Amino acid sequence: MITRRIRTLRRRRQARFERAIIECSTALLRDDEASVRDALEALLVATGASSVFVERNVEDPERGFCSTLVEEVLAPGVEPDPPDRWTLVPWSEMPMSFEHLSRGRAFEFRPQDLPPEERARYEGIGVRTELDIPIFVGSRWLGLIGFTDVRRAGSWTSADRSLLRTAAQLIGRHWEATEGRTRVGEAIATLDRQLRYQSVLAESSRRLLSGGGEGAIDAVLEALVDVSGADYVYVDRNFTDPELGLCCEIVHEAVRDPSVPFGEHRWRGGPYRDLPTTYGRLSRGAVSFIRTRELQGAERAQYEADGIRSELNLPITVGGRWVGSIAFASYREERCWDDHEVSLLRTAAEMIGAHWGRTEQNQRLAQTLSRLEDRYRLEQALTRSARALLNDEPEAIDATIRELLAATGVDLVYVDENHDDPERGLCWRVTHHVGRAEPPTGGVWAGPYADLPTVRAALEKGRPAVIHTASLEGREREIYESDGVRSELSLPIRVEGVWRGSLGLDHYRRERDWTDEDIELLSTAAEMIGAYWHRRETRERLERLISSKDEFLASVGHELRTPLTSVLGFAEILVEDGERLSAVERREMLELVAREARDAAWIIEDLLAFARSDLGRLQVAPAAISLLDEAEAVIRSLPSGVPIELRGDDVKAWADAARVRQIIRNLLTNAIKYGGPSIVVEVDRGEGSARLAVLDDGDGIPSDLQDLVFQPYVRLQEEAGQPGSMGLGLSVSRQLARLLGGDLRYLRREGFSVFELSLPEVAHPKR
Repeated sequence: MITRRIRTLRRRRQARFERAIIECSTALLRDDEASVRDALEALLVATGASSVFVERNVEDPERGFCSTLVEEVLAPGVEPDPPDRWTLVPWSEMPMSFEHLSRGRAFEFRPQDLPPEERARYEGIGVRTELDIPIFVGSRWLGLIGFTDVRRAGSWTSADRSLLRTAAQLIGRHWEATEGRTRVGEAIATLDRQLRYQSVLAESSRRLLSGGGEGAIDAVLEALVDVSGADYVYVDRNFTDPELGLCCEIVHEAVRDPSVPFGEHRWRGGPYRDLPTTYGRLSRGAVSFIRTRELQGAERAQYEADGIRSELNLPITVGGRWVGSIAFASYREERCWDDHEVSLLRTAAEMIGAHWGRTEQNQRLAQTLSRLEDRYRLEQALTRSARALLNDEPEAIDATIRELLAATGVDLVYVDENHDDPERGLCWRVTHHVGRAEPPTGGVWAGPYADLPTVRAALEKGRPAVIHTASLEGREREIYESDGVRSELSLPIRVEGVWRGSLGLDHYRRERDWTDEDIELLSTAAEMIGAYWHRRETRERLERLISSKDEFLASVGHELRTPLTSVLGFAEILVEDGERLSAVERREMLELVAREARDAAWIIEDLLAFARSDLGRLQVAPAAISLLDEAEAVIRSLPSGVPIELRGDDVKAWADAARVRQIIRNLLTNAIKYGGPSIVVEVDRGEGSARLAVLDDGDGIPSDLQDLVFQPYVRLQEEAGQPGSMGLGLSVSRQLARLLGGDLRYLRREGFSVFELSLPEVAHPKR
């Protein structure tokens, strides 16, 4: 009897469950907002549970894989759980439930049997038992349907569980169908949006390719702001500020609704250093998506000040260079962008980059053509100038700078030459100039290089000096401003590697930058002028050399004939009448013979030394010597009637004593013949060297002849008080000095002509 009763109850329970499953299926098939709730109501009645609920699995950015309550029905008199008790519950905090449900197994439990952390979730809500059944769609675990009982700790039969699994499957299929319809709707919306995007992109491409200029980009942005749904679309370009570094400036923009308030767009000229997140992505060629609430510090403050809640920014590149970006900003709400939409908008960025690239290419092409024309004109000018300079035409340099003036379009072309001034040092002096007009102030045509340090520093090293007056300072800037020059290109003119002057091209009306090609061609003009100067000087030197050699031969013959005649005459007297002469007379004659023979020997010694040095075979034997002793020995060997003052310290030099005496003898002989009445020999220490100077109070050598005094075979005008070269003495002396590791130079000091010999000190021998 009891067994029959139990079977009857089980059949009735199963019948209720089956009716509930039918009602559940019917409710879910309606597919409206109440479908899931009605299905749960039917299950609540059939099962007699205290509550029936459905939870769905979600991924939370902060909590990870979670379960969250989506629907719940309660039996009469059952109190609901506290709010948010079952919202975004991490599965990591419910390990036992996760272990069963994730594997597709139903999980029936009493809260007191759960692990402590999981049990804490049920404290204070009165649940005595719960059955959870997983909801799967295919192999995907989507959530669960749960049944709680607060009145008794009942159990569920396998038949109950089987029927309730059917309910879970129905809910899973309902979710799948709903998701399918949602995906279909989204796909239709996406296709529609894609079609509109493609239509906009096609029209944008047509506009940009039609050569509409920058106005075409404005039209593109107007179309993009409509199709994208953004509140504000803009294009910016990168530029570099000397102080702020890399910056961006908005150059095109479009607004969806002008009545919507937003910021003042502070980034019209802002630095990227204040936008590290955006810069870090765009500079790598990546898309930058910004949610203002996720930013930090000053970067967030900037976006908030501009009213932007989210922004999509895509890089614009030209030839692989990041040159700007196109941005889509939202002010009213945060906006997300799917991958396909980003891909389409990338196409817009690429089209703008291609448009800019073509524009830049056209500009470069026009500039290239202009440069080619300029180069052709300059090459033609150089060809005509070369012809004039090579033919040694009388006005060759004037003709050259006229050609350069016409070819370059500058306001003034000039040539200046260097010279040494005793008081101001190295100076420049304009010797040729031609201009479209005189300088505004009449021009400054000469001056010391001490006032032009920037120009001198470049020209001395053989480099061109590109000058912008506005960037100069102090006296140098004053000189250029007084001359009215705004920019200048100055090129060194060198003769045999020595800087001798410069070729200058000036602009009064504007600043100008010179290309490397311009500088290279104009440097050729400076080299041609240097070669012209060299040929002219070589020709003049050759003419002087021929004349000097003739005079030299006559001089050598005279100089040798005079002592030899005396030697021969006195020798014949001593041979023929020596017995009739007194001892005093014979001694005087022998002294005269010795002195005249010594003079002849000195002349021959200079000739032999020059010949050997000229052939590179002259040998020296340096040792530690006293310059004071060597000078004293030479003075004693000279005629006793010549007053020579010797003063100084006992300085040790590392040199060949015989060659040093030869140098001193030549310098003293030169001073005796051509200098003033007062002759002084000074011995002292220079800067790291031993120094001997021969001074006389003669008139000195004119500045334009000082470079010639050490040339071989050159004889300057021979007048009393006018020092000069006999032809070889000074040339041989300088060669000997340099062979010994020193030098010989001429200078004018306090009314005295000074020939200064410098040699290595003995403490720093040069072997």
